[in-house]
Amino acid sequence: MALLPLNYAFASLTVWHVVNWLALSAPMLALATGKSVGDRLTAFANGAILIAVMYCWVAPIVGQAFGQKFSWAQIWPSGFILATVFTGAAALHFSKLRRGLSFAMICVGIPFYGFGFSAAYWALPRLTGPWLFDLPEMPWGVSL
Repeated sequence: MALLPLNYAFASLTVWHVVNWLALSAPMLALATGKSVGDRLTAFANGAILIAVMYCWVAPIVGQAFGQKFSWAQIWPSGFILATVFTGAAALHFSKLRRGLSFAMICVGIPFYGFGFSAAYWALPRLTGPWLFDLPEMPWGVSL
């Protein structure tokens, strides 16, 4: 099982992506004032995970719009891995409220988000590429 969209996202990361990721996650520390250190670090980690998942989801979509195409068989494993990370982080966040809520989120969220992430991986580049926008067919265009 090749995780081509995730491999593509990781291969496109630069130092500036990491700097932006940390800069966008840092306000979570400031917004959690008056809370314990553990709660502030949890808020920072949740923000960092959300940004990382969204980057790993959007980067292959943009890359496909510029010419890098993946088939459904190459896409769905990456979509379900992102869904597992996304749902797991949400379940950890809500585990303080009730255990049943976290279990329900995992049982319902992974298939729902997995199919959603995978469908967006497949459909969005095919909608934007050929007839909505006149994009150049060059994968290097993503790095611009």
